[in-house]
Amino acid sequence: MRAIAVSLRAYIQPIGRKIYHKLPLPHSVKRRLVGLAFQIGGPLFKGDAQYELWRHAQTAWQGDLSSFELLPPATSTRDVFILSIINWDFRTQRPQHIARELARSRRVFFVEMDAHPSGFALRKVDENLFVVRFPLEGIGHIQPYSGRAEPGQVRAWLDALAQFCDRAGATSSKQVVVQHPFWWQMARHVPSDFEVVFDCMDDIGGFSNTTPFLISLEEDMLAKCDKLVVSSDYLFEKYKTYKMPALIRNAGEAEHFVVANQKRPLPRFLVAKGFAERSDKIRVGYVGAIAEWFDVELIAKAAEIAPDIEFHLCGSVTVAPPAKLALLPNVAMYGEVPYVDVPAFLERMDVLTIPFQLLPIIQACDPVKFYEYSAMGKPTVATRMPELKRASHLAFFASTPREYAEQIRVAAEKGKDSNFCAVLRAYAEENTWTHRGTAFESVLDGAART
Repeated sequence: MRAIAVSLRAYIQPIGRKIYHKLPLPHSVKRRLVGLAFQIGGPLFKGDAQYELWRHAQTAWQGDLSSFELLPPATSTRDVFILSIINWDFRTQRPQHIARELARSRRVFFVEMDAHPSGFALRKVDENLFVVRFPLEGIGHIQPYSGRAEPGQVRAWLDALAQFCDRAGATSSKQVVVQHPFWWQMARHVPSDFEVVFDCMDDIGGFSNTTPFLISLEEDMLAKCDKLVVSSDYLFEKYKTYKMPALIRNAGEAEHFVVANQKRPLPRFLVAKGFAERSDKIRVGYVGAIAEWFDVELIAKAAEIAPDIEFHLCGSVTVAPPAKLALLPNVAMYGEVPYVDVPAFLERMDVLTIPFQLLPIIQACDPVKFYEYSAMGKPTVATRMPELKRASHLAFFASTPREYAEQIRVAAEKGKDSNFCAVLRAYAEENTWTHRGTAFESVLDGAART
């Protein structure tokens, strides 16, 4: 039954998104239909962490532009508009962390791709940090990530930006941080009082929804943006011919993952699955996307040849092949889990893992989860990702299922060494989002257009 439910998730979620974006129905009706589509997924949705995350995302919007008179600029530092690659309530990653760090010294408006059906929507998530959706009316629907905006939609979007800036009392000089080429359709037309910074964190050619149109948008943005930031050596080498990038790697929120003297309570999603605190098996944990780059065969074959190892996988399943993992007796799949619960989950694991196929998108990736795993003082077994070479003295690498199982056992023993765990935590403390935020501020505050 678990495999059937996971398969349903992989197919029903896209159907729900299509219902929402394509059908010419009132927004209230769409919401009910999407909710029904999610609930068909059964116990993996209703009552579990992923379902609760989705329900929160549907009800979190409370503000509108009428509250803007309460939002004067905190300082004379330029306002920043982040044209985001993910929604705020999605899995907490680089976009949210960078936004929070920048908001320590300036106002930050985190603009989501999804439009709002009844005017502007505003939500305060932190001091100086606001999540914003532009109005659907006037702009019309543009499919996030892959949609092609009509000229009239671009003009309407720019008008909405101008209106937003007027109502927010935006600083006279502003900055736009673009995180996905989708946005370049609009951002390339912003007026001269905006400086455009491209924060390139992925090789987007590796995503299944990337089109030639998006590639052309990215190439144009690379050539014409005012400043370029990249998150890995791979991206630095790939794009330095356009303009010299600033290399700002990913990081971890060390303070969120540091283990206190007392254990955190067992998360609800583990309780619901009957998770036992004690086990005679090696528990291997994973938190993140379970997508086309996830090495399903590595996990499946290792689980088959190593019954002394249990795999516990947290994350949305966005493709069908991983569904077969749920059939294995020593694999548990929990779906998306709240960021607040991740440390308590990792704490229960003996070893943590990053089992990715070495596709171009993964070669370009500086994995956030390695910093987070290290902050927990837990050893990591991974495939040979190029960006982990810098931490080769800390990570354990494998290419085949048998080698993978062997390295898990080695890592489990190493994880009992308090000195090794302390070195892992020290590494995480040297690579925090506070460090990266300071570096990003230096880019924003540095010399203007080149």
